[in-house]
Amino acid sequence: MGGPPIDAGDPPRLTSTAVADAMQKLGLEGVLGGLTSYGGSVLIGTAFTVRLCPPDQSERPFNAYLDELPDGAVVVLDTGGRRGFSVFGGLMCAEARRRGAVGAVVRGDVRDVAQAREMGFGLFALGATPLSGRPLARLEATNLTIDWDGIRVHPGDTVVADEDGVVVVPASQADAVLAMAAEIEAADAELLRQVESGVPLAVARASTR
Repeated sequence: MGGPPIDAGDPPRLTSTAVADAMQKLGLEGVLGGLTSYGGSVLIGTAFTVRLCPPDQSERPFNAYLDELPDGAVVVLDTGGRRGFSVFGGLMCAEARRRGAVGAVVRGDVRDVAQAREMGFGLFALGATPLSGRPLARLEATNLTIDWDGIRVHPGDTVVADEDGVVVVPASQADAVLAMAAEIEAADAELLRQVESGVPLAVARASTR
């Protein structure tokens, strides 16, 4: 988004489904595939991108980027396709939250998922494992573009995530997408109200056109 990061204390205002619908209407792609919600939290924040590498390619600890996290950040972390070990756990959730981050979206595996849920920290990943990645991964770089199966995630993009999935909105399109998503949320809420009051869905849809 063009403005400052969303305050981590603000309640989430939109769902991933409404944002995905808005993106679809605008001809944009941004749904990140293969993810499971492990933290049990809804989040909206600003992408802080991270790439890890094998230990022979860097001397920096894989969690060294935590010192760089700005308020309202969502860590978007790419392991370079390496799996089977955790690159984000309970202590990292606590430290990231202490620094004002609102969640992490990991193209790899995580652990301590019960702790993430207890903290209310939004944690999304391809899988979970008890094995630590500390001896198996190093920090390669931060604030770079990540290619997530064809979806490009840039530093500063807006990330909206919940139990339905994760959507990344390009910073240049965020104002338009989020405004349309808010309209979709309002329209869907009205449809739900009518259907729950006994109006057939087809009739309710026709009355709101």
